[in-house]
Order: sequence, then structure tokens, then C-alpha cells
Amino acid sequence: MWHKGAPLRRLCTWAVEQGLLRENPTREVPDIPSTPVSPRSLPDEAVNALLRATRAERDPRLRLRDEALLALLVYAGVRIQEACDVQLCDLDLASGTLVVRSGKGGKVRRLPLHSEAQRTLSRYLQEVRCPEGLPPIGSEQERAPLLVGMQRAVAGRPLVPGTDHPAGLN
Repeated sequence: MWHKGAPLRRLCTWAVEQGLLRENPTREVPDIPSTPVSPRSLPDEAVNALLRATRAERDPRLRLRDEALLALLVYAGVRIQEACDVQLCDLDLASGTLVVRSGKGGKVRRLPLHSEAQRTLSRYLQEVRCPEGLPPIGSEQERAPLLVGMQRAVAGRPLVPGTDHPAGLN
């Protein structure tokens, strides 16, 4: 637990050592304990509502895509932007891990995947994202976004890798 007041005392101690202050005015200042802020998560009712809405999607490709997104958010605990930034190469279903490259503070981290998330993501990859098989390791295609959007205004409603598309994509 971090205590407010300690950095100010250290600064004043340094200023005394450097001859900038004659004495440390913060010597008597007590620490004020701060309560660590834990990440907020959605209540179970909200998660269940999202799952119901996802399962109500008529297009099976979008339903599987949305289930994959929810698996990342709920089971892996990634933030929305982190989930949108996941590339195919970041997902390792064989070892049950996910690499998050765009984490908070620019930190890269490896997360374990819950078995249900592994099943959901595997089904999404096989049936929607990579029905012909995963791209070769180290290839440019492996760096493509995991999630896809759909061009609803185009005949055949093709899927397009990525989530930051112009209007007309879902």
C-alpha cells in the first residue's frame, strides 16, 4: 500500500542534503494511507445480459466473433482496447495463453486463458477467422487482427480483419 506524504518527505530530505533547505519541513508529516483501487468488473447480471444478446445474433459469424470478444474480456480480463489490438500471433491456444502487447502503461504481458475461453476462441478461429487454417508462423498474415468486422453494405457481407472500420461495418 502506497502512502501519500512519503514522496514529499523524500524531496525535502534531498533538498536539505543539497543545501537548498536548512531543515526538512515535512519531518513531522504523517503518512496518509491510501486504499489501493482494484479493477472494476461487470456484475454477473451484466455479463449474462451480454451473453444473451450475443447469442441472439442471427448471423453465426458475428455471433462467434462476439463470443470470442466476450471470452477475451470476461475470461482473460483484458480491456476493450487490448482485445481490439490482439493479433492472431498473440493467441497460443496450445499453451492456453494470450499475449497482450498494448497493455496499460505500454507493458506487454502474457495471460492464461480459461478453458472455456480456449474453446470459444478455437471455434471462432476454425469457423470464422481462419477456416483454411492459421497463417504460417512469422508471416505477415499472422500479425493481422484477431477480431473481424463485417461489410454489411457489400454483397456477400465479407469479413474484414480489424475493428476500426468506416461506417457500414459491424
